[in-house]
Amino acid sequence: MAYQLRAYSFQNLPDKVRDFVTETLYSRQVEACYQITSGLSNQNYLIVVEQSKYLLKQYQNDVPLPSLLFQRTISSTVCNVQKVIHWDEKSKVALFTYVDDVENDIEKHRLCDLVETIAQVHQQSSEHLQCTLDLKQALMSLGSLFKQRFYSQWEFSSNSLNVYPKELGCCHNDLVRENVISTKYGAVLIDFEYAAVGDIYFDLAGLVTSFQLGDEEIVWMLSIYYACIGSEVPSYAIEKLCVYRMSYLLLCIAWYEERGEVEKATSHTLQLKRLNATKALR
Repeated sequence: MAYQLRAYSFQNLPDKVRDFVTETLYSRQVEACYQITSGLSNQNYLIVVEQSKYLLKQYQNDVPLPSLLFQRTISSTVCNVQKVIHWDEKSKVALFTYVDDVENDIEKHRLCDLVETIAQVHQQSSEHLQCTLDLKQALMSLGSLFKQRFYSQWEFSSNSLNVYPKELGCCHNDLVRENVISTKYGAVLIDFEYAAVGDIYFDLAGLVTSFQLGDEEIVWMLSIYYACIGSEVPSYAIEKLCVYRMSYLLLCIAWYEERGEVEKATSHTLQLKRLNATKALR
């Protein structure tokens, strides 16, 4: 899924941001600057420096230091994770390697490498991740009108999260399709801004949703994942994944609606309805 770019002048960036880039890249000549217009939360730029490409992220809020530290650490050992170059908390910016999207899409039979990468991420040390994703609290904090619209799905998710054993790991927590870049070296994970300790099934739910995996593909995905961590697929895996998929979809719909992303909210609502219908048949 290619980025949407528009020409931008490097000189139009704030002075502190320009200084950060030139100092970080040892004052090498910036040849081009493009604004990436597809981002929803932060300002992103493609910086071209002497035939090398970098992603400059300007955060709306504070620099997510724990997630940057986590991403920098794991990218040194997990090859298919975008590398962090440097950041500046005062200027609220960070610089990453730019990951070129060379294919129109990731074929589902090539998702094996992506599942293996996610399994590796989950098993990393959590020393830099100080926060934990409380999924039930996130569901409880949704607006009352939203919960009324999706009451049966919300009630099912909220009541079912604690039914199954917890399987905690270091989770990406934002495995939307835009954060999985298809390269000639395989699928690369980017944007760990929401990384936190949590149940691995939230990431697996994001993967299933983003690539709209069917029932047989879900079974295949789970078998690959548990093989990667040296374990048998639990008997409850499909049922637990259904709960987390529903929770994931509810949170995504609310997030997109809040930002006026009608098309994405509608797409996720359709997935939620199909999942709810499937659940009713079981």
